[in-house]
Amino acid sequence: MKRKIAASIASVALCLGGLVVAQAGATTRTVSASGGSLTFTATVRNATTCAWSSSPTIAGFAKTVKCKTGTVARSARFTANTSTTVKSYAITLTVNGKTTTIDRWKVNQTGETPPTTTTTTTVPTTSTPYSFGPTASWAATCTGNHIERAGQPPEDVETCLWSGNIPAMTAGTFSNSPGSASGYWPTAASGQFSYISDYYKAPTTATSWTIVSIDNGNGTFTWNMTAYYAGLTILFTPAQTVSTPYVYGPTASWPAACTGNHVVTAGQPPEDIETCLWSGDVAGMAAGTFSSNPDSPYGTWPVAAWGQQDYVSDYYSAPVEATSWTLVSINNGNGTFTWNMTAYYNGLNS
Repeated sequence: MKRKIAASIASVALCLGGLVVAQAGATTRTVSASGGSLTFTATVRNATTCAWSSSPTIAGFAKTVKCKTGTVARSARFTANTSTTVKSYAITLTVNGKTTTIDRWKVNQTGETPPTTTTTTTVPTTSTPYSFGPTASWAATCTGNHIERAGQPPEDVETCLWSGNIPAMTAGTFSNSPGSASGYWPTAASGQFSYISDYYKAPTTATSWTIVSIDNGNGTFTWNMTAYYAGLTILFTPAQTVSTPYVYGPTASWPAACTGNHVVTAGQPPEDIETCLWSGDVAGMAAGTFSSNPDSPYGTWPVAAWGQQDYVSDYYSAPVEATSWTLVSINNGNGTFTWNMTAYYNGLNS
């Protein structure tokens, strides 16, 4: 016959030869990552001593005091948790008397919030200088820069010097009207105008523009102009990266088993990232970091007897010499060596 026993864990105490372990007392408390104090309270009966302890140790907390019947309390101060993981403590109160009673608390201290990592993608910028005027319809001499940034509207930044007929010209800041490509210019008598680019060969109207007109006080005016062309925004395409895995060896001249990835990123030198395991004759092999000499494809390898060597790619089918390379040799301590190698091929940029 099976017996079905129901009991509330919250009210059960385990009695072992006068030892009473209070199961319900395992209350969980929380403290912040910066630290702080918590007070632990318990009710005792017919006691003689009350011993407080912690695991791991909390400085100045462990203490044994005389106690009888009533309430006992003790405060613990937790120092800051500088890690990003939760730190757990066990607080124990051992009450000695006719019987021994043990109360326990669990304390979880939160960890610091990991810092936010921000990756910045550099957007290429192209600036092209240009000049314009004077002409029959534009009696000013202008110089400017046409600026293009991927993902943003092209921009003209232009300065014009007026030294001809300027009696109707005024100083101030002028711009297109909201929602319109037209606005008042520094010559009020001319009415409202749009801004036609001096850079593009075909007539191209700016979607927004600003002119700062300056009276130079010597019979000339300077116009500092900025214009944007929202309809001509250039899309930003991140550089494409292709990684191709490959294997090499062992061979008669290279008794090591190698695996690697050949990495090609648009606009950058191709790269080999390769790991080789040497398990044969490694008597003359050394651990350390080795690399090509500055401005040379040659350098010292982990086998001193080889002298200066270049690095020939294990990926390309034709012999291709790396323009620079680094090799980290690791003694595995079991009669084998691992070589972690990185090589670049500057002349093969895509």
